[in-house]
Amino acid sequence: MKISKEFKVGLLAVISLSILYLGFNFLKGSNLLSPYNTYYAVYDNIDGLNVSNPILINGFAVGRVSDIEILQNQQNKLLVSLDIDRKQTIATGTWATIKSDILGSKAVHLDSISVGAPAGDGDTLNAYLYKGITEQLSSTAMPLVDQMEVTLSNLNTILANLANNEDNINQVIANFKNTSSNLASGTSKLGAMSTKLDQLLTELNDPQTGVAALVAKMNQLADTVNSLELDAMMTSTKKTIDEFGNTIREINEGDGNLNRLLKDDELYQNMTKTMEDLDKLFIDMRENPKRYVHFSIFGKKDKQAQENEEDPTEPLEE
Repeated sequence: MKISKEFKVGLLAVISLSILYLGFNFLKGSNLLSPYNTYYAVYDNIDGLNVSNPILINGFAVGRVSDIEILQNQQNKLLVSLDIDRKQTIATGTWATIKSDILGSKAVHLDSISVGAPAGDGDTLNAYLYKGITEQLSSTAMPLVDQMEVTLSNLNTILANLANNEDNINQVIANFKNTSSNLASGTSKLGAMSTKLDQLLTELNDPQTGVAALVAKMNQLADTVNSLELDAMMTSTKKTIDEFGNTIREINEGDGNLNRLLKDDELYQNMTKTMEDLDKLFIDMRENPKRYVHFSIFGKKDKQAQENEEDPTEPLEE
C-alpha cells in the first residue's frame, strides 16, 4: 500500500502539535500522564497569582493552578482552581497560602496537610494570602510616609509664617540681645552678692561665733532656767508639806478646842444637845411669835390689854 505525501504531512503535523502541547503543559508543571484532583480556594486578593503557577508542599511541586475566576456575586472574590496529583492526600483543614519568593514569583503552598479527614475531589480549601517582606515593609512605611508628608506640610507653613513675620522676628532678636547685655552688666552685681553670701555662710558655720555656738548657749540658758524653776518648786512644795505636817501634829498633840472637838465625846454630845434646843426654840418662835415680840400702835393701853390677856383673873380697870 502506497502512502501519499499528503497523509505523511498531516500525520507529521498531528504528531508535532501533540508534542508541542505535551511539552507546553510539561513546562507549566502539569503531567498529563498522571491523574489529578481539582480543589478550590476563594481569595479576596491573589496578589498577582497566575494560571500555571506551581502548588508546593514543603517546596515540592505537587500540582499547578489551573484556572482563576472572578465571583462577581460575592464582592469580586477570586476562585482559584488547584490541580493536585491524586497521590497526595489533602486533608480538609489544609491551608492554601499564596506566597512570593525573593524574585516575586507566586506559588500556592499547602500547609497542615495532615490535619483532619482527607478532602475529596472538588472540595474547597482554606485560603490565605501571606504578606512577604516587601508587603510588610510597604504597609509599615506608608503610615510613616504619610506622617512625613504632614510634617513637611506643617514645616512649610511655619517657614511661610516666619517669612511673613520677619520684622517681628528681628525685633525679638534685638530684645534678646538687649536682655543678654543687661544680664552681662548684672553679672558683676551677682558676683558681689555671691561673695557676701559666702562670707555670711562662713560666719554662720564658725564653731565659735556661728549658729552652732548660739544654739549651744541657748540650750545652756534653757537648762539653767529649767533647773532654777524646778528647785524653787521643790523647795516650795517641801515647805508646804512641812507646814501641813506641823499642823496635823499640833492638832494631835495639843489641848486646844479643835483637839477636844476631835477627841472629846462629851463636848460633842453637849454641842449636839445645844443645837437641838436651839432648833426647838426657833420652832416655838415661828409658831408663837407674840410671846417674844410686842408691837402696839396705842402704847400703854395695848400693853395693859396684853397683860390682861396674859392674866385673865385680874379685873379690868373702870
